[in-house]
Amino acid sequence: MVVQGIAQPYGIGITGNRKVVTIPFEKHNNLIVVPIWFNEGEVLNFLVDTGARYTILTRRQYIPVSRITMDKQVKLLGSDMSIEMIAYLVPQISMRISNINFKNQIILVLKEDYLHLENLIGTPIHGIIGSDLFKRFIVKIDYRNNLLTIYERSAFRLPSDFRELDMEVDEYKPYVYAPTRIGEDTISPKLLIDTGASISLLLHPDASEEIILPENAVTGSLAFGLGGEVEGLIGRVEQIQLPPFEFRNLVTHFQDMSNAVDSTYLDDREGIIGGDILNRFTVIFDYFQQKIYLKPNWRYNRAFGYDRSGVSFLASGSTLKDFIVRRVLANSPAEEADIQVEDRLIRINGLGHKNLTLQQITRILQGKPNKRIRMVLLRKGEKIKVEFRLRDLV
Repeated sequence: MVVQGIAQPYGIGITGNRKVVTIPFEKHNNLIVVPIWFNEGEVLNFLVDTGARYTILTRRQYIPVSRITMDKQVKLLGSDMSIEMIAYLVPQISMRISNINFKNQIILVLKEDYLHLENLIGTPIHGIIGSDLFKRFIVKIDYRNNLLTIYERSAFRLPSDFRELDMEVDEYKPYVYAPTRIGEDTISPKLLIDTGASISLLLHPDASEEIILPENAVTGSLAFGLGGEVEGLIGRVEQIQLPPFEFRNLVTHFQDMSNAVDSTYLDDREGIIGGDILNRFTVIFDYFQQKIYLKPNWRYNRAFGYDRSGVSFLASGSTLKDFIVRRVLANSPAEEADIQVEDRLIRINGLGHKNLTLQQITRILQGKPNKRIRMVLLRKGEKIKVEFRLRDLV
């Protein structure tokens, strides 16, 4: 998300003389979802997104019409940096996350819900918490126990079992330089640390001649954000290091940004580190000292998986239990089984759609190679049975 600077009034604090707050969160496809008491009214679900500077409400209906004025519009750039969207600056918003109050805040309210995040994630999502709300605190994300801990700086003591890395903060967003081996070459791209991206690693080949595409890369949907899904290529790179930690043979997304409206908004970044790497650690962000601290968890040595079917779904309906085919990859098991866009899932491997979540379906389709998948689909009122076996696509 890209927007010009906004002066944010000070009005953030932990209540009750407390200096530490621990907040349970839900995790969906490596993304962090927390409940927010919004404007002393309803409880809404927000994504915690270190890759976004500002807090965004995606559904305008939660703001009274009288609070939105046309002369306070701003333009945003979509995830592909080529699509412009409209948002409104709305002041004097109050929010509360557990015992943390955010008073008299300015937020961005989208003119319309460009994201449709709940359909892509499979759970209700009403907005994004940007780093503007958390930058004055120490922020710890415990992916193993699904806990977000917020510290006043005076109350934070670094545990001895964490490893320290330098972090560059630009426009309140965190970056690291991570040695990455592609083929025979090792480079050190500037990477945004983005809790709002479910992927492991994304690189921009147009940002550097040193970033080369791997063999056997396939076309696919890289991620989603403002403006919808981002298209590009998906392959694997040999290694990335967050010294002393390293990962090998990881699924990597390649996004060409040469068509960006204004590439200066990228802050010279050459890619993104996302949730599929971050969720292998407990992560501590210290924006003031420009440090990030990492401690591995039980996921650290897990292989980097990816869809082995070639089919992906959207969640729809009032309960998000209706699953519609949104993409079928060319030359994939799903295409060979004649699965088509807009088919509706009725059953998968004997499980009815009403007993499943989008995340569970994704896990099934990331199963081991040669695993048999049986589906019952609804197409134009007719039930269709298909069967195929999973295989590596990247």
